[in-house]
Amino acid sequence: MKKSILILAEDIAASNLLKLVLTPVGFHVQTIFESTKAVDAIEVYKPDIVLIDVQSLKDGLSVCREIRDHYAMEELPIVLLANCTYQQEEKVSHAAGVNTHLYKPMSRHELINKIELILTEKFAYV
Repeated sequence: MKKSILILAEDIAASNLLKLVLTPVGFHVQTIFESTKAVDAIEVYKPDIVLIDVQSLKDGLSVCREIRDHYAMEELPIVLLANCTYQQEEKVSHAAGVNTHLYKPMSRHELINKIELILTEKFAYV
């Protein structure tokens, strides 16, 4: 059975690129562009993992907190795709409910490997 990924993104081109990378390796990918609809989309699509790719760290953390009000870290992993400038904010984002981070720019291998690791290992943080 294909593993499903929900991408929350602000940038349509970036989300399309993520979909182009992830679909051929066997993931079923859904994308939403409104953070206010994240919890509703999770209930509908029932993803195995959520990727959040937003320009503002504050917005990304806000949606993480909202998701965590409904889903535990062990139940639904969240990966924050962030700019390198946010690297020093990892403790803040973990407190908001992010399981792990990927910093842009990243290779497609790094993206795929991190997602596969998360989906095969039961963990709280990577």
